[in-house]
Amino acid sequence: MVEDDERDFVLIESHLTGAGITRFEVDWVSSYDRAVEEIKLQLHHACLIDHRLGARDGLELIDFARRQGYECPLILMTGQDDVELGLEAIKRGASDYLSKSELSSFSLGRIIHYSIERMKLAERVRRNERLAVVGEATASISHYIKNISQHIISSFKVLEDHFRTVETTGDVDKAWGIFSHSVDDIYKLS
Repeated sequence: MVEDDERDFVLIESHLTGAGITRFEVDWVSSYDRAVEEIKLQLHHACLIDHRLGARDGLELIDFARRQGYECPLILMTGQDDVELGLEAIKRGASDYLSKSELSSFSLGRIIHYSIERMKLAERVRRNERLAVVGEATASISHYIKNISQHIISSFKVLEDHFRTVETTGDVDKAWGIFSHSVDDIYKLS
């Protein structure tokens, strides 16, 4: 939790311990700079961020976290119920936002759990998309290799036919020319 007011931290922590669904382990930092250090470690499952953090604010911290590739849910907490601020937080990468005036153990636990589940779902979607791309690339490569293989096989069949002709006619120069041309065709494929 990133909260610069110790009284608010104590209040929010009491809601977290009373959330009932799951016991939350809470780490607390009271400044933007300490939060930046924690974000760089990427050790948390969710992060509650106060909007006002001294000279800095929670939106700046959300921007920093997302630029760092920090994928865990970031939930912005505000002192007032400001829908515009909440929407701005979502646009910048927050998973959700909540007003401190409407905090309860239930709502806080629900928001954290839903944010974590949405993050897991988004990761599964991204993983499935990556697998689909790999599958398409594999099919494309397989098709390319199959085409090359078929061309090589047909070139060798032509060579085989011409070498049989050489065996019966003795025309080695003609056979060498055909062989050289076939090898050139094979190199052109790669």
